[in-house]
Amino acid sequence: MPLVIPVQPVIPWGVSLSLGHVIAFSSTVYRISYRYRIKRLWWDDYFATVAQLFALPYAMILWPRLKLNNSKRTQIMFYFMASVCYFSILWCARISMALSIARIFPPGEIRRYTIAMAIGFGTIGLGLVLQLSIVCGTDTSWHQTPGTHCHGTQWVSSFAGDMTGDLLLIFTPLVLVWRIRLAQNARRLILGIFGASVLTVIASVFLHVLILDPTRFGPGAGLLVYLLANVETCVCLFVCNLLVSASVLYRLIRRRKARTTEDHGNSSSRTADATTLTDVVDGTGNQRTETYALDLTDISDAMPSELYTSHHWDPEYTQRSKSQHHTDDNLTSTADSQPHSDEGSARNDEASGSQESSRT
Repeated sequence: MPLVIPVQPVIPWGVSLSLGHVIAFSSTVYRISYRYRIKRLWWDDYFATVAQLFALPYAMILWPRLKLNNSKRTQIMFYFMASVCYFSILWCARISMALSIARIFPPGEIRRYTIAMAIGFGTIGLGLVLQLSIVCGTDTSWHQTPGTHCHGTQWVSSFAGDMTGDLLLIFTPLVLVWRIRLAQNARRLILGIFGASVLTVIASVFLHVLILDPTRFGPGAGLLVYLLANVETCVCLFVCNLLVSASVLYRLIRRRKARTTEDHGNSSSRTADATTLTDVVDGTGNQRTETYALDLTDISDAMPSELYTSHHWDPEYTQRSKSQHHTDDNLTSTADSQPHSDEGSARNDEASGSQESSRT
């Protein structure tokens, strides 16, 4: 027996989604203002801004579209407007998240991969908008369907694209972040932030199940499709901005802990969250650890050109530095052993001289 969805209450849904749009908008405004204030705006921030610009008209038509007595012409106009904004919000936000990953890594293979992933997201988004325009623009039979929804092939493509994009955003950081030696709590926070894309996956699954066969689920399915689309866009925008917001909160918590530790006279924990980059053993056998204070806030806020001015992030440099340390140690040991050899030779000469004098 198929699940029958009743007609949805408009006011509770409208209030909840309006609050969700306000939260998403606030997170974007905070992100852009914070990055602008510290002069760290980059391409991931620009695409987050573009996503928010599409979210504004999407939120503005929420209440007018929830009116059940709109004319057919108005419903068709709202549908096209909402669909274009929906695809633009999702894929601009995903581009921003992909570029946020690219921001973590220096120029190289990993960064090229993440930038190519962002370009792929943009291509998918443009393709979906184009497919929507062609399919729903040429076939007008959907104008008479309940809820005025165009259930064309673009939604099959949309579901495939959503699953691909979100899974890439979940598993790519999981693989790549392990290449950076972060403190355990910072690593968990980064993975948790990108893992929040699971929420977008859940909303996308429910949305596309309903949208591909809305008549099967009763009279409330048509409106619920639009409501779930709003949920997905709000979640995606919030997750897109979560890295910046969480990193600032993380820094504030660290500062508070540092003050507390300093008050108790234990200043050694100030560098507990620093990133250890190279561990070198010197010639005396004592382990010497080189530490570079790169925390979560530095990663999320630094410009790529500034984050990697230090050669510590270059694996080849690290290998060369290790080889140089070993070379220096060998030279030091050789230099240290030379005086002992000279001293031994002098002692042998003195012993030979004494023997000759005694013989005489």
